[in-house]
Amino acid sequence: MALKVYMVEAPDKYSVRDTPVIDCAKRYPLCHGACCKLWFSLTAQDLDERIVKWNYAQPYGIAQGSDGRCVHQDRKTGKCGVYEHRPHICRTYDRSGDKRIWEDFGKYIPNPALEHPDWPRTATESRSAPVEHPTA
Repeated sequence: MALKVYMVEAPDKYSVRDTPVIDCAKRYPLCHGACCKLWFSLTAQDLDERIVKWNYAQPYGIAQGSDGRCVHQDRKTGKCGVYEHRPHICRTYDRSGDKRIWEDFGKYIPNPALEHPDWPRTATESRSAPVEHPTA
């Protein structure tokens, strides 16, 4: 069985300065950290550090638990267990325009599809619509 390998190039994640301002603490009760259910590829930097876990069945995608959430997300608090070492995409992803998560970001209206147990596959297949890594 041949595996498809996923990996992306991105700038040094520790040099990222211009990040989206998202009030996660205020939004979490509405979206329940939906972005932590989105699948994405890791970078060579993530792999070299050996901190962020990847999915052995889908190298080198982020490891997700049986609930479909990132394995680094604390299930009680919603916080990231590897926050200081989180991948580039977690630092730069601007979920404000992602209709899979927010029907209206500015008005704090989540996409009703978030309530479906198979989300994000009910919004758009997450493997065919991965989170994109900005290059600058």
